[in-house]
Amino acid sequence: MISSIGVRHRTVRPVEFVCPRCGLDRTGAELVPGRWARVFGVPVLPLGEHDPVVECDDCGHESDLGALDVPTTEQLAGILEQATVAALVTAVRTSDSTRAGDVMASARRALLDVGYEPGEIDLDDAVATLTVDDAHGGVRRLGRELTTHGKQGFLHRIAAVALTGPSLTPTSREALVGIGRDLRMAAPHINGVLAVADCRVDA
Repeated sequence: MISSIGVRHRTVRPVEFVCPRCGLDRTGAELVPGRWARVFGVPVLPLGEHDPVVECDDCGHESDLGALDVPTTEQLAGILEQATVAALVTAVRTSDSTRAGDVMASARRALLDVGYEPGEIDLDDAVATLTVDDAHGGVRRLGRELTTHGKQGFLHRIAAVALTGPSLTPTSREALVGIGRDLRMAAPHINGVLAVADCRVDA
């Protein structure tokens, strides 16, 4: 005799995610809620499962799996590193052959300026091995996470690396436009960043 219907959760896996309620990185679990028929409080018959949820270990809040799409602090740091290396590699590869050494030196300084330790990133290896598709993919991943202001700041830093002479070369400018597009920047924003970079060198 069925006396009630209850819900039990089946654990799929532990997760680290940004809890929507806490607003911070948290540990939790992906769960699948299931409806069970109970007899005198004891689950005896499964009646089907609901959509999976993510439960926060700290506050107990349940979210849909979309919460896992928001990168944690550690994941975001990895995305930023990949994009920075990809964009710097693009700047070095598309520089004028007579300026390649200066651009590489500028790229290394840029890594130090944003907080990477000397030797932490092997830029020479990245220039030699990173594929064009991977370079574009690294920047595109970052474009999904940055604000408009953040995208402009990122592109400006890369433009400063590429700009070792009185103005950007056509090849470098084309590459920087491509980085802006990978960041999902509007054309006026891309052109504005590149115009400001040229003006600052000329001043």
